[in-house]
Amino acid sequence: MAQDIQELRTRAERRDAPTSMGALHDGIEDRLHGGIVASLGNQTIRKIHKTNMDRFRLMRPQSGTLSHDHFITASVEHSAIIEAAKARDVQAARDALRQHIAASLQRSIMSDLFTV
Repeated sequence: MAQDIQELRTRAERRDAPTSMGALHDGIEDRLHGGIVASLGNQTIRKIHKTNMDRFRLMRPQSGTLSHDHFITASVEHSAIIEAAKARDVQAARDALRQHIAASLQRSIMSDLFTV
C-alpha cells in the first residue's frame, strides 16, 4: 500500500489529470480506512464507515474531481499513519490518525462551503 500512496503523491505532484488518479485513490482509501475499521471488530462502525464512503463517492461527481492538493495532502497523512503503525509507535499512530480525521473533516466542510 505504501507504494500506491507514493505513486499517487508522485502523480499529483506531476499534475497528472485528477480523473486518472481517482481509482488509485479510492483503492488506497478502501484498503487503509477499511483495514483500520475492520481491525476494530465492530460491525456497527463497519456499517457506518461503508455508508459514509458510499455517500462521499456519490457526492464527488456533483462537486467535481478531487484536486492535486487533496491527493498530496491525503498521501502525506496516510503515509504518516502507515509509518507509525510499522514502527509500532502507538502515540504517533494515534496522533497521525487524529490529524487525518481532523483534516478530512475540515476538507469536507470547506468543500461543501465552496461548492455551488
